[in-house]
Amino acid sequence: MKLATEAFPWETLEALVGVEFRTLDERQPFTIVRMDVGGVEILISSGRRQKILKASLAQAWRDVQHGAELTRQRLDMLQTRRGTYIAAILARLPGIESSSWGEPVMIRRRHAFYASSGPRRKSKGSRPPKPGR
Repeated sequence: MKLATEAFPWETLEALVGVEFRTLDERQPFTIVRMDVGGVEILISSGRRQKILKASLAQAWRDVQHGAELTRQRLDMLQTRRGTYIAAILARLPGIESSSWGEPVMIRRRHAFYASSGPRRKSKGSRPPKPGR
């Protein structure tokens, strides 16, 4: 079954300019200070500005819309040392869920229903023990 994908919600992200975000893993604050054709500029807690490329955000969004579960390691591959910020930005967008307890941070598409292509097999670990063992 092919999942329907949605275009990146740039208008939603634009409405978040000036809003404080926190990274999912270390809860470090940062703010999107502006958006332009190349991406978003963020102000991190150290006072430095960093650029998150539009292409990195769009690729992460496409991956999630196609069913990928993105870890921070995968997000860092999209843009070196920016994965933690990409994760926090994606987590604020509609239809995305995230987990931040422990490593790795995980970003995935939120689903109300998973279609099954057949009966599910039980794993060996879910069977009750045989008598006498």
